[in-house]
Amino acid sequence: MGNHNRELFKNDFCAVAADGECNCGNDYKKNCVPSPAWSSADDFQWGDRQQSYAPHHVLCVASVGVLIIKATDTDVKGVVKATKWCVNKKGNMIALPLWGHTVKWYCKVGTRVIGGGNTKAPKFQNLPQHDWDHTGEGGYIEELNEELKDLVREVANKAHDAKPVNLAATLDKKAKSFKDRLKDRGNRQGGTHKAWKSGATNPDWYMPFSMASNDSVKDRAYPKLDFSDEVLTKLKWLAEKLK
Repeated sequence: MGNHNRELFKNDFCAVAADGECNCGNDYKKNCVPSPAWSSADDFQWGDRQQSYAPHHVLCVASVGVLIIKATDTDVKGVVKATKWCVNKKGNMIALPLWGHTVKWYCKVGTRVIGGGNTKAPKFQNLPQHDWDHTGEGGYIEELNEELKDLVREVANKAHDAKPVNLAATLDKKAKSFKDRLKDRGNRQGGTHKAWKSGATNPDWYMPFSMASNDSVKDRAYPKLDFSDEVLTKLKWLAEKLK
């Protein structure tokens, strides 16, 4: 199985984000390269990678692995075993920015101008940030997990009644639904660029930057566009990567 974890790879059903191509032939990073490409000037150090986007599995790897592949219901296991589907496929991927991308684009840090004064929108506009409400109470993962639990129950009931279950098509439909939600959320408040520009007077400026549903978005104070030395210290890791 190569780099795959056998517990997360059942025949042709794959829920492993392998480096490079997984055994299904899908490279999740390549499958969510933005088109048109974001500018190399937007590149941001994320973990050990220098890239201009954060690759996001719409139906997240851990959620699919734990809630579907490891489902204890015997009928569900039978359906999964007979299903060909990969979590790394293009339809389940979307490129998202990080808070660091937004800071880099719009703000000044100390005496170093990162993107302060930008009046045009970045190419990653109208997309939620991958590190805002992805996890936590009411966050994206919690919302996704609740729907996948319902899906597992539905699959179990149909399989128990000997009804045909097209799990691959159902997961594709679910992935499209969540991808559409993310895009819709990035357009709240007129979109991320408009919301940012209105942030000084708009108390809800942060809404389109969050991955969460309206009722679960965490309140955020509008940041200073010219970061102080004190804040610069907190963002030292960012400043170092931009030297």
